[in-house]
Amino acid sequence: MPALHLSTILTREPSRLLAHVGDVAKRYGGQGFTVLFTLSSNFKEPTDLQAAVNRLNKFNDIDSTQRGTNEGKATGHTVGCLSDTLSSVKFEKFPQLTSLKDDLLSCSIGIFNSDTCIPFRSTLPSRIQPQVGRWHSFRKKSGVSSSSLGEGDWEPDWQNVEAGKGIAKGNDEVDWEAIWNRSSNNTGSKAAELLPETLQGIERSRIQALFSLSSSHPDALTSALANHFPESPSLTVIAAPTHFITGRGVTLFMDGQIFDDGAVGVALLRDANASGEQAHKNPTPSTSFFGMTPLSEPMVVTRREGNVINELNSSNPTQLLLRSLDNSQGLSARPTFKDAEQFALGTVGADGQIVRTYRITAGDPSSRGGSISLDAPTAPAEGSVVQFLHISGNSSINIPASLFVSGFEKISKKVLACVSVPEALSSASLHTPTEASEPSTHILEDVFLVPSMQGFVLSDSSTSARPGTPSTTFNSPWTSSLPGSAVLLPVH
Repeated sequence: MPALHLSTILTREPSRLLAHVGDVAKRYGGQGFTVLFTLSSNFKEPTDLQAAVNRLNKFNDIDSTQRGTNEGKATGHTVGCLSDTLSSVKFEKFPQLTSLKDDLLSCSIGIFNSDTCIPFRSTLPSRIQPQVGRWHSFRKKSGVSSSSLGEGDWEPDWQNVEAGKGIAKGNDEVDWEAIWNRSSNNTGSKAAELLPETLQGIERSRIQALFSLSSSHPDALTSALANHFPESPSLTVIAAPTHFITGRGVTLFMDGQIFDDGAVGVALLRDANASGEQAHKNPTPSTSFFGMTPLSEPMVVTRREGNVINELNSSNPTQLLLRSLDNSQGLSARPTFKDAEQFALGTVGADGQIVRTYRITAGDPSSRGGSISLDAPTAPAEGSVVQFLHISGNSSINIPASLFVSGFEKISKKVLACVSVPEALSSASLHTPTEASEPSTHILEDVFLVPSMQGFVLSDSSTSARPGTPSTTFNSPWTSSLPGSAVLLPVH
């Protein structure tokens, strides 16, 4: 599945962005390749945005000078979306790119041989976001039959609740985790039916990795991919909201068509020419977390339901968080629960480092035993080792030069990458760009970098769990919406 080309251009000048797209098109356009792209939506002039979108979507069009040499070749595919901006990110390697305003444009381009990947389109709907936590109560589902539900509408199995089939923990207690767990209800043939049409019937062993661009909360798709291709890492990036730009919730592209929901993506196939161990090896994603401050010592999840943590160390979770804030060291000021401040629960890996983060969306020290709600389909499993984390909403994300191995220069491997970014910051929160003769345009070679304010979803069976931590904590899809989270998926 090697990528023929990956690059990300960072610039304030639309003309330079268009020139870079043109340069890549001269090398790879009109030859039947599959083109993956993301384009930041923060253009000042709609005409500049339209010009860039048109050029990317027509990447494989053959002009009159190419017709003779490319006659009979496949037309190829284009897959892409409008993304968020990197204006809230400070690059250690490129301080002059730090801006006082939302004017840093970016465009990522990936070129793949069409014989080594399968483009796909999913129409599964997004998860409806709960207001606080997924609290459960006995009730009958009346007036709606299972046949009338859409293919992505997730509902508990109420008949089994009443019949007590395979869900009792004992002492007449219902195992709500089994009822609400999307993974347990969508395995085997059912998971295959939820797959995008172009992926149905594909042997699991052929898929090495999956990458997709999606509307928010794509739980149905990510669960289907994780269940049907459990050994293949899958990275889904949430596209930018574009209601006030294109009139669509999100703007996804595939082969000349525009979609405002669902997902588009590519399944990367194993290299048919590879041999030995390399022929069966899957890429291993890596995660990094920037700007996050630990607030507590490691704790153990002792009780949870759905996306709600009920107990940590057999104690009230919200009271533990408040106590951690009171005892926090190394902070210039005690963080408070304001909109600008964000708090999370981090899962601790085998090496003692944070490997996953879950943004805390609600909590009450007295109500419901002090449970806290997380921005995720499910909370870390009981027995998981976790820590409280804090990130300030008034600071930008600092990306160290070491993230891409050799400081954004030519690196040893090609990577698909995503970084969760905060909303655009005020000018007071950003440093003035360096006033120097250095160019305001940089191209990251071998890096396909996508910024997302809503983050990404990663499924990876290779993640190392801390000894004693349930493996299901790491094998299920993980939603990362906390600013400063980054993921790299090698595709070399």
